[in-house]
Amino acid sequence: MLFIRQLCDYLNETTGHIPNVIALEEKQTKHLPFFLKDLYDLNIVTVINHRFVIATLRGRTEIKPSQIASHAELLKKVLNLDVAFAFQVLLAHIRQRLVQKGVAFIVPGIHMFLPFLMMDFRTRTRNMITEQVDNPGRLSMPAQVILLYQIQRRSLSDSTLGQLSKQFNYSAMTLSRVQTELTQRELCHTLRDGVRKRLQFTKTGHDLWQLALPYLQSPVLAKKTARIDKKTITRFLHSGITALADYTDLTDDPSPTVAVVSSDWGKAIESNGIIELPRQDESGINVELWGYDPMLLIEKDVPLVDRLSLYLSCKEIQNERIQKALESLLEEVSWLKE
Repeated sequence: MLFIRQLCDYLNETTGHIPNVIALEEKQTKHLPFFLKDLYDLNIVTVINHRFVIATLRGRTEIKPSQIASHAELLKKVLNLDVAFAFQVLLAHIRQRLVQKGVAFIVPGIHMFLPFLMMDFRTRTRNMITEQVDNPGRLSMPAQVILLYQIQRRSLSDSTLGQLSKQFNYSAMTLSRVQTELTQRELCHTLRDGVRKRLQFTKTGHDLWQLALPYLQSPVLAKKTARIDKKTITRFLHSGITALADYTDLTDDPSPTVAVVSSDWGKAIESNGIIELPRQDESGINVELWGYDPMLLIEKDVPLVDRLSLYLSCKEIQNERIQKALESLLEEVSWLKE
């Protein structure tokens, strides 16, 4: 469990997205050869809207790169998902062989090779990870939440990257990536104060929103249906059509919608007695799994996700009533002015 947590932290730091991890169910693994079940712990990871299997080698068994490549083919064939292998330690020459064979793998803090996501991160020094091949378009979730905070809550121009790291609970490495993403898209400049760095945004409020909009994405990574009791549901913010109905005169759906941080979903099920239901079960609550914590952006004492994130989560819905409600939603945004 500790290694999986380290793995998730590394994925978050390197991709800028909070991964969601769930163990494979027995019915999903029943057709796997027994030797694979004995060799690996298997989990499904969702990151950057892509689901794949993480196979973690048990114990200290030594396996040749050619065997790992063979195991990858078997796992992918049976599970019908991309597969990446996770190792606590892996010699450099073995990592190179796996890269040559196109086998995806992760060694937290050292090397992440995920060809199905077009990513190859390698640690050149203790604190630097390079060789990312990523989509230069959309902002990562950490960059997006910081930008939306700047647009509608409070100016972050006086905050150092270290202060932002504490405020938004992201690592220093993630904040460094955020700085790169925002400056590359000319959404901000970097000001140096000795060894400290500060972000200076190029525009404010609505102007910054318009400039950033082509790079923004829905915060919703996945959708679930669940049975949640009345006491527990009050812990989550309204989102989706429910929040849009709260903000505007739109009629709510029969089943309410709430937002949960994607990485907290498994823990929420375990600690709150939440029961996940089939998506088509109309008796359940609609749950949106978000890539960032919506609590970071809410107005004080308002149990709704923020207006701009809500707009991004609903803007692709092709419904005239909803589109009109979204127009009204944007008209009520309190755009931040310096």
